[in-house]
Amino acid sequence: MDFDLTPEQRSQLELISLHAGKTPAQVLMEAALFLLEHDVDSWEWMRQRSPQACCQTFLNDEDLEARFAQVLRR
Repeated sequence: MDFDLTPEQRSQLELISLHAGKTPAQVLMEAALFLLEHDVDSWEWMRQRSPQACCQTFLNDEDLEARFAQVLRR
């Protein structure tokens, strides 16, 4: 999977990976897996708490990329 990062995002990713002692690819993979695992957990929790939550739509590619970029900026 390919995606583009701004120079600022690349710098932040490099700093995060240096601090973690991992490659940028490892950091991205772990972040993606974390989001996927926790998304399943939160979806199940929401479904139990709020039946109408199951009727919500999924994010489109553009919104998903924007949210992922936002996570990287933190």
